[in-house]
Order: sequence, then C-alpha cells, then structure tokens
Amino acid sequence: MVDKDKQKPLWLVRPEGTDKRVLLAAANRYDAFLVDATLPDFVCNIVRNTRKPFIVNPMLHVFSRQPEMLLKPETGEVKIYYQIMAREYGKVFQEKLGKESLTILDYRSMDMEKVSENILHFQDQKCSGQLDIFDMDQALVDKYQIDSGAILSKKSNLEPSFYLAPYLCHQEEDDGWYDLSLKFAQSAIKVAKKHKIYAVIFLLPKELDDNLKIDKIVNDYAGLDVGGYILWVNDLSQTRASVNQLIGFKYLVTCLRQTKKPVINLYGGYFSGALKHFGLTGFASGLARSEVKHAFKPFFPVKKFIRQPNYYIYKAHRPVNIPTAEKILTECPSMRCSCAACDGPKSNSNKMAEPNNASSHFVNVRCKEVATVSAGLNTVVKDLNDTIGELNHSKLPEVKDSKSILTKWKQALEE
Repeated sequence: MVDKDKQKPLWLVRPEGTDKRVLLAAANRYDAFLVDATLPDFVCNIVRNTRKPFIVNPMLHVFSRQPEMLLKPETGEVKIYYQIMAREYGKVFQEKLGKESLTILDYRSMDMEKVSENILHFQDQKCSGQLDIFDMDQALVDKYQIDSGAILSKKSNLEPSFYLAPYLCHQEEDDGWYDLSLKFAQSAIKVAKKHKIYAVIFLLPKELDDNLKIDKIVNDYAGLDVGGYILWVNDLSQTRASVNQLIGFKYLVTCLRQTKKPVINLYGGYFSGALKHFGLTGFASGLARSEVKHAFKPFFPVKKFIRQPNYYIYKAHRPVNIPTAEKILTECPSMRCSCAACDGPKSNSNKMAEPNNASSHFVNVRCKEVATVSAGLNTVVKDLNDTIGELNHSKLPEVKDSKSILTKWKQALEE
C-alpha cells in the first residue's frame, strides 16, 4: 500500500461477507483492506481473491471488555473468533476468556514483548492460505453496476502491508490504560524483526478539545521508531462531532504529519478524506457503514439483530436509513445520484434498499468523493458550499440536519 498521489487519500475498506461480490467486481476502485482480527475466514477470502494490500487490526482491547460482550447471546458460549485470538495471543487470554476482564494489573504482569510477538505473528497469518481459484470477467462488473475501472491486480499479497502494534483503550484520561498502550507499542518495536510497525493512537472525543493534551500525545508517539500512525477517536462520528472536535482532529493530524510519516484514520468518511490536505494519508470504512466505532459497546447489542440497510446520499456525504433518504431525495431531487447502480431519477426505495445496489452505489460515489478531494481543498470547499446552497430552501428537519453537518465541515476545514 503506497501513498503515491500526494493529493489522493487512500481508502481502506472493511470487508463484510454480504459485500463479497461487489468488492470483487470493484477491486480496482479502492486501495486496500482493513481486516479486523474478528473477521471470519470466509470473508478473508475476499482479501485473498482480490490480491489487494491489507492490514490487520489486532483488537487487543476486546479482552478488557465485560466478559458477556464476548459471548453469543443465544448460547452464552464464547464467540469462535475470540477463542482463536485468545489461543494465539497467549495463555492468560485463554484462561480469562469469557470469565473475567483483563485488568491493568494483568497487562502489567504479562511479558509484553512475548504477547506483542504473538500478535504480530497472528497478523502475519490472518489472511495467509491458499488463494481460491477465481477468474474475473467483465460480466461480474456489469452485473453489479460498478462504474468503469474494475480490474483485478495479478499480484498476490498475503502478508500485511505493515503491522499494527497491540493497543488498549482508555475510558478516562490518565486512568493507566493509555500508558499501557504506549508500552505495547514500544514492545512491538523491539520484537518487530522484519515487520514495519504502525502505532495505534486511541483518544476520547473530549481530548480533541484540548490542544495541550494533543501536544502531549504527539510528543509521546513522535519519538517512537514506527513507520506511521493509526488514529481511533472513540465513538467519534464526523457527522455528530462538534466543530471544535473536528478542528482538534485536524490539529492532531497536522501535528503528527510533521513527523513525515503516514497517518491513517481507523474510522472515517468524506471529512477524513478532505483532511488529506492537512496530512491525513487515508481512512477506513465499510460500504456505507463502519465510519464510527465505540470501543466499549457491542456492535450487535440485542439477540437476532438485523441491520437495516443504509443509502449513502452522495451530495450530503453520509449514509442514512431508507425512509430518511426518501424524504431528502423527494424534497431535494437534485441530490439524486446518477451512477449506474442508481439510474438517476428512476431510483426508488426498493432499489435503494437492495443490498448489492446500495453497496455498488456507495463504491461509485466514494470514488467520486476521492476524485473531488484529489482536485484540491478549494474544490472540496466549493462542493460543500454548492450543496449547502441547494439545501437552503428546505425546512425539512432531515435536510436541515444535512446542511448543518456540511456547514460544520466547511468551518473546520477553513479554520
């Protein structure tokens, strides 16, 4: 994974099984994969089949969650991917898995270098294995209505482009977890051998309001012998964040980029892409989802959880549920998408809700967003201004909400 274009942000995709065909058809439309340690092996086949660059998120922090968060709600058994992680990470993780949360004392008493070595090995093996036999043809591209350019690379790449140092997540400032995470980064560097290590910097949203706090974090990590930095601001939705938090995030990126090392946002969207002009190398997301993550809450909070489909409104640069999308597009017809998956004015709620159509549409418009960002910061600001102008006439709450979000982004980028 190489940052060749100084203007173009890298887009890393979080693959999910339901997106398999679309991701295969659109393999030349995104830059790399972000593979979570919990990703099932059959989804890892998407990575193997596309031969795209990838990195693995080791997710060490999950073992300090409440034990019940690691269990299947229906049976009370530990989920298989946590069992695999525990087996690979070390004995103490196996002993406490599903019974107790690992504490600060547990982490302080373990051999951090050995655990780091185990976790780097896990990343090395996560997507290794026999490539499936796969023959890409234009019919698949046409079927899933991906705009032009979907050609698979012939290069086989079964090792991560770089390796993430183990990291932990804090719930309060100065509660001890931040220091442990920094020590794990130092341990990973010591045992790295051939591995290129990136440090993961976890922050709370409120820490973005304090430039002195940001300066301290940057100073802590800038001296490490790492190849780059991965950022995760807990539960920070760039649509819900305050202007001050967005400005604080931009300041963090600008400071880290002074090290002349890559900086990637673990969860992000269009605003993250725009921060390419302030030093952000790239960002990761799913297809119209996974642009925000809470470290201490389960993703599927109830039994038999069924995720409702989202539709990504291109000019608003955000995913919304289907009823909200219908309201906005009915109120503002100029916001309708004209990509191959949407068919412009012919788009309707049934087409928007169909999973493959929604995912194909998202890939198409994300590529348009990347192109807008690549054209320069002035082009991004003009894009925001133009859409704000289109939304000015409406008093519909859903439209006013979109306008408010775009206005915040514009203010933060121009500050």
